[in-house]
Amino acid sequence: MQPRNISIKVAREEDMSSQIGNDGFYFDLVDFDRVKAFQIADNMTMSRLKMEIAVEFSIPVQCQRLWLFCKRQNGTWRPVKPFSTEENNLSMTSLGRLLSRTFLFLNPDGVKLFLEVLNDSSPKNLSNNDGLVFLKLYDPEQTQIRYIGMVFVKASSRPSDILPKLRSLAGFCADEEMELYEEIKFEPSAMCDAIDANITFSESQGEQMKILALEEEVARLKRQSDLQTEKANIECQRFKCERDNAVRQLNELQDQNPQIFLEFPITNLLQATQNFSDLCKVGDTEYGCVYKGIIHDTTVAIKLSRSDTLFQQEVSILRQGRHPNIVNCIGKCSEVSALVYEWLPKGNLQDHIVCAHGSPPLSWQIRTQIIGEICSALLFLHSREPHALVHGDLRPCNILVDANFRSKICNFGMLTLFLQPGDHQPALTARLPYLEPELLTTGELTPLSDVYSLGVIILCLLTGLPPLIIAKKVSEALVNNSLHTLIDKSAGNWPYVQSQAVSRHWS
Repeated sequence: MQPRNISIKVAREEDMSSQIGNDGFYFDLVDFDRVKAFQIADNMTMSRLKMEIAVEFSIPVQCQRLWLFCKRQNGTWRPVKPFSTEENNLSMTSLGRLLSRTFLFLNPDGVKLFLEVLNDSSPKNLSNNDGLVFLKLYDPEQTQIRYIGMVFVKASSRPSDILPKLRSLAGFCADEEMELYEEIKFEPSAMCDAIDANITFSESQGEQMKILALEEEVARLKRQSDLQTEKANIECQRFKCERDNAVRQLNELQDQNPQIFLEFPITNLLQATQNFSDLCKVGDTEYGCVYKGIIHDTTVAIKLSRSDTLFQQEVSILRQGRHPNIVNCIGKCSEVSALVYEWLPKGNLQDHIVCAHGSPPLSWQIRTQIIGEICSALLFLHSREPHALVHGDLRPCNILVDANFRSKICNFGMLTLFLQPGDHQPALTARLPYLEPELLTTGELTPLSDVYSLGVIILCLLTGLPPLIIAKKVSEALVNNSLHTLIDKSAGNWPYVQSQAVSRHWS
């Protein structure tokens, strides 16, 4: 097998003098971005590497001791293990296999080493449990941290045993108070914990390993939870796609055959509305009570008709065809004379005209869009063969608005029943401003009845005035050339010329 190159970075104590991190306020021991990298073959032995280091740094091999840098769970890099003389003849590959069974936090991007320069005072024989203590001094007056040196410690020793050395390194007097802390977290922000000076370093390391093991278990559980959440989201998305495809197929079938109406069992409606609870009720009109519910994971509006006659009348009209600006009837429940419609979250147009419930005024662009959409829906109804369909009760309260402010006509059939013998007598007071005058004298409902109602709605959208006085006010304004005083300013800057032309046509 051909040898491959690996990256080796060798840091020395002078590399620990530069502060890195957040403006030097907190820093790791070494900025490895500034440390020179050696590119060596993975079959190079440790003894050969020491010869390379001797040439690079002019440090004799006998004065070198190499430590392995590992990244700890708290994000910091520390020398954790000195290489023994027995390991000098091992290749980098062999060392990697050996170390990977011993250390959890090896760097996958290369090997990082610490070069200790030995002198007469350096301990000669170190066990794997011995280590280095690196000292950073926090100066509260300067609010700065600086690296001041390192101390060898035996695993059986305590922090209290090395206090004299630490005082000397930090420049403290013999009786000056010194507080010791250990880094327990480094990223994304620093966190330290007070050290118990009477616990041995091996005991402290044991506690750290328990903490690291717990942190690793927490991280594992979080990864497992994230994976399960991702799977659940994928499954949820799949169900949504299946539902959307089913709705699309249903719409296509209904477009091909307008006679198709889903027949819902009453159990679906009872479950969706909590037995027609008042908590689910969103409207109560002459047409019936309207409830918000969920059927087959789809939010719908369920209308209980006031009578079976009204229910049958509305079903017969809705079965004549579908249009994007006529509310979509998904199905019915003949058992309780109920209709199931698509849910339109923005309510009705009347509430938006008067800014009910704190809703903002509609912009003039949305108002003109709604006018065009209602014209389109009426053109569709009036063009039906062999007989034109007439809404007969076209008012802002019977125009619903979806999430994108697209308008849809609803509530068919009330006025048709009113013009026929029977007990269904709708209130005329609210309807009078929208009723064609000829209708009151002839009793004949024609497409022109809807056109007249549309004209009143257009003037309401242009001016925001109450419908009862709107025709008279607009006529006077046109005669006096003062229409600009009536235009609803809350809708923005209307194109005045076009607004005047529309007002003149419909007034």
